[in-house]
Amino acid sequence: MLNFYLFFCGVHVTTASVEKSEQVCLQSKNVVLADTTISKVRNNIYDVLVIPGGMKGSNTISECSEFIDMLKEQKANNRLYAAICAAPETVLDRHSLIDDVEAVAYPSFERNFKHIGKGRVCVSKNCITSVGPGSAVEFGLKIVEHLLGRQVALSLASGFLLHPAVTF
Repeated sequence: MLNFYLFFCGVHVTTASVEKSEQVCLQSKNVVLADTTISKVRNNIYDVLVIPGGMKGSNTISECSEFIDMLKEQKANNRLYAAICAAPETVLDRHSLIDDVEAVAYPSFERNFKHIGKGRVCVSKNCITSVGPGSAVEFGLKIVEHLLGRQVALSLASGFLLHPAVTF
């Protein structure tokens, strides 16, 4: 969903596998093909690094030192980074990347956070976190807003005929 939102707004998106291959087996057993691998892009600079949710993937990402180094560099340079569902805990909290910011995650994963945020999507400094699959639309729109501005995000939401109750 986020890829589509960003693509629709004209943003170049690079999906990267933390495995040796571009093929990624999701928790649902679906296999998707990433554009590249982390080892090939680890020295690139990105406007935002987004970590998808799900336990299997989050744990795999958390164990990838190359990606964790990218995240630490992203944070140190005040560039945007974002995570949803289990990833705020399994990746960001585990590697002390949210010690100084408020964050949210899937409710059962927030209990050890130093600063628990409020809402379904939480923005604190240069970190965006979200609670889970049901908040993916708001999460995506919030990332669009931070990259391209509020008007672009509102226009995107309007064009997709989102229910007026969806706020971000």
